[in-house]
Amino acid sequence: MAGVSPLVSASSDKSFLQNYGVLNEIPNLFIPVGWEGELAADPNDLQEVLDFLDHACVNLTPEMKVSLVYTDPCFAGPNATLAKIPTDVALERIFHNKQVQGVTFDGMVGEATPAHTVYSFVLPMIVGMLRTDEVDCDAMRHASKAREALTADRIYQCFFHAAQARECGAAKDYFYFLEMECLMTLCLHQQSQQYYRWWDGEGMKKERGLYTARSHSLSGDTAGAFKLLKPYFTSGKVPALAWLERGRALCISQRYDEAVIAFDKCLSMEPNNCDALLGKGISIRALHYHSGDVDGLKQALECFKLVEEHGDYHVPEALHHAGTIYIATQNWVEGEKTFRKTLKLRGSDVSRRNLALTLHAQGRVDEGRVYYEYLMQYCPEQAEGLGKYYQAETGGHTYVVEVGNTASPEERLTAYIAEAREKLKTLNMVWHGDVCDWRRFDDYIDYYAPAGGSFLKGSALHGIQGVDLQEWLLDIALHLAAIVVENGYADWVIPDDLNMADVEIEFKEGMGVGKHNVFNNAWRRLEVGAMADNMTNLEMLISMTPEYSSCVKSYRNPYPSLPASPGRVAEFERRAARACKEMQKRGFTLNGDLNDLREIECIVMSLFQDDGALKQMMDNNTLSDDFVFDIAFQLGVVCAEYYGGEWYDHDDLFGISIQCAGYSPIHPIRRLLKRIEYGMNADAFSSLLSLEPALVCADLTNKLREHEINTREELSSMLAEALPSVMDEDPSGKSLDRMVTMITSCAEIVRH
Repeated sequence: MAGVSPLVSASSDKSFLQNYGVLNEIPNLFIPVGWEGELAADPNDLQEVLDFLDHACVNLTPEMKVSLVYTDPCFAGPNATLAKIPTDVALERIFHNKQVQGVTFDGMVGEATPAHTVYSFVLPMIVGMLRTDEVDCDAMRHASKAREALTADRIYQCFFHAAQARECGAAKDYFYFLEMECLMTLCLHQQSQQYYRWWDGEGMKKERGLYTARSHSLSGDTAGAFKLLKPYFTSGKVPALAWLERGRALCISQRYDEAVIAFDKCLSMEPNNCDALLGKGISIRALHYHSGDVDGLKQALECFKLVEEHGDYHVPEALHHAGTIYIATQNWVEGEKTFRKTLKLRGSDVSRRNLALTLHAQGRVDEGRVYYEYLMQYCPEQAEGLGKYYQAETGGHTYVVEVGNTASPEERLTAYIAEAREKLKTLNMVWHGDVCDWRRFDDYIDYYAPAGGSFLKGSALHGIQGVDLQEWLLDIALHLAAIVVENGYADWVIPDDLNMADVEIEFKEGMGVGKHNVFNNAWRRLEVGAMADNMTNLEMLISMTPEYSSCVKSYRNPYPSLPASPGRVAEFERRAARACKEMQKRGFTLNGDLNDLREIECIVMSLFQDDGALKQMMDNNTLSDDFVFDIAFQLGVVCAEYYGGEWYDHDDLFGISIQCAGYSPIHPIRRLLKRIEYGMNADAFSSLLSLEPALVCADLTNKLREHEINTREELSSMLAEALPSVMDEDPSGKSLDRMVTMITSCAEIVRH
């Protein structure tokens, strides 16, 4: 129908092919790359358009970002500049764009025109449909096609055929493991976890165990993976998949020699298994990369070339790793060719970084600068270190102080820091010159930039942006770094060009972990704001220094938000009770215990389900910010209960927190909104369930402090009962013992 998107009638009541089969008749999609003459990419340059798709996004709702595509140019409006690109290529590229949660077909920005949005996890199936030769309703034929596609490493086609086998009524064991393989290969972690729980039969238990082992390996729990794999190697013939998963776990454990043997066992049964070839190549490269052993690196390269020859989905990753070998052997021309091939197939900011390096090494600075500037805009962490090659030439900012030609680098650095410390006196921050300044800066961020990225009005840094803000953060970072160096806990690592932004510190043994660019750490700390955890809190970097343990006992936060008044607490609790009542009507039971963490996870997920409670409210325009905040206040009620903590008020809603001595504050509103932002792509760290260990530990800390727990053995037993996963993941008990020690230490801090 003229003027109406062919997908606008798609609904959850229809089959996959009824909804998306129409895309088989649409060979190209039209991508908006500019409006009113301003271009984000050249529509005639395919690589520029693909690069644009890797990060392009618009806000469909405050919580959901999407890419825009059009099935017909007329839907885009007269002011849009469009690029034409094959439909399957566009949707595959968007699937790998981690900024978005989906793609909207034929939507006009700012106008309520008929459109259809597809979640990202559906896109691989659509791509598989577009790339398959035939589509019918024969369940067993689809299952057979899925197995053929998996053997040929055509993951998208496998996913499509396996899903069609399911929709056409095949028995579960004909499609279940094929779909599970695709979900895990495509890194659709949440969907794979849900799919894993869906199996309710007794059969095929051994196969399920192999996928459970892979999940453990990919999450870093290789000990758990080895434990699950052990039965496969003690009875009967060992399947190829068991050797593959053993190789994967060994490679992740950095036991590369053993990993190569395991991958070879898999390849003796399945010579063209691209997963095993890739793992073998990565393991061999790791064995020889630092030594520069050319023969060893050539062996790895052969593995990657075999993936390129026999594979499909894994080819871009194999090309990327091959490119790193060309860099190691300084074969810049082949490195450039390989990374260009990688980027044509799949977006990778690491490959873009490496391409910039190979171009600079060939003296093609202007070409390399294009990729450097791209990374600075879209992925600044991958641009780190490239500034020495490109920043000065582009007029970028360098921070060098001149102290005469005869001054040593250390003398110049000392002079720069002295000047910086004078400037810091104007900020109204509290600086004592001890290691707790690291924590003071953490607390300053929590209070004055709780939402991350910018400072509130009460801060002297409010409104400062760009290079000016970078200069202030650099001054702060060098002051903090100098404290640990001056106390003998770390050494300076000063770059040859004396660019202060590249200065690092290297902690001495037992004082901290490795090298750190404190400027980059400070910048990330600002971006994270009140959501900081042990990975981003600056104080964690210096928590091993001797001075820290003595200073922290008497530490007082110089930027405390005030304890909430009884009236405000009553308001928070009233809003939480309102959320409980409203969610009860929609089938969710919130009762104030730890089960609420899981229940609120389900509430969040209902935002992304067509028949979900919050999705329906969103569609009816009844889902307000206040309603979401009410749910966050219920999260806060749970945290306050188990934390034994106190509500702290704040002018900025994101800054409202629950605080407990010895533990980092929890900001429930910010935490919930961050969880919604992650959407379907949430992982174990962003999940609200990740709060459970902290709440349990805080609860036990308070019981220990109040002498409700009297012995270490009693504490250990209660912790093991409350968090059984700790013992499941580490049967040796070492993890449990470390947590017991931490709880005991926190209780001591609280007493003092």
